Amino acid sequence: MKRVPTLVLVAAPLVVMGGWIFLLSLALARGTQVTLPIRGYDPRDLLRGHYLQYTVDYGLQSNIKGLPAYSDMVSRAASDFCVCLQRDSSGLAVGTWVGPCKERDAAGCPLFIRGEIIPRWEAGENQENWSLKAGIERFYIPDRYQQELSTIPEGAKIQVQVTKDGRAFVTEMTVEGKPLLEHIRPK
Repeated sequence: MKRVPTLVLVAAPLVVMGGWIFLLSLALARGTQVTLPIRGYDPRDLLRGHYLQYTVDYGLQSNIKGLPAYSDMVSRAASDFCVCLQRDSSGLAVGTWVGPCKERDAAGCPLFIRGEIIPRWEAGENQENWSLKAGIERFYIPDRYQQELSTIPEGAKIQVQVTKDGRAFVTEMTVEGKPLLEHIRPK
């Protein structure tokens, strides 16, 4: 008699997690893959493992529309901003518009990444110095490569899978067209 409730308690979280993984896999399979340039910095965080952290270069440093005043941004994080993307002649995705997602023109901006606007403290305190944080700003590397990858190589890019609702997931970091770990291995 007690086995049935115990079985339900054990199986229910597994079923929910399996459903969540299936829905996420389906959204990613239907998504669009884009390549984005990055600018690197690597603050160490021993609690989170070894990640290369960077800023995605959308090419829109001064085109951010509808930003709240600086004092409002400091007091609370501005969420639900979107950057519209379009591929340039080299295949890189570049931003064409950044602003509140509710103001995004769905017909003119079918490919977009959703995130929040955050200040770039090292650059100053005007509106041109904000960036979009979309959860794609770091890339995990195995511990055995941490010496070779103490900084992000020049010209690194990330491959990102973007879902139809604007969620983005990093799938690979590349340097000179090769995956990052293949780039650093001895030739």
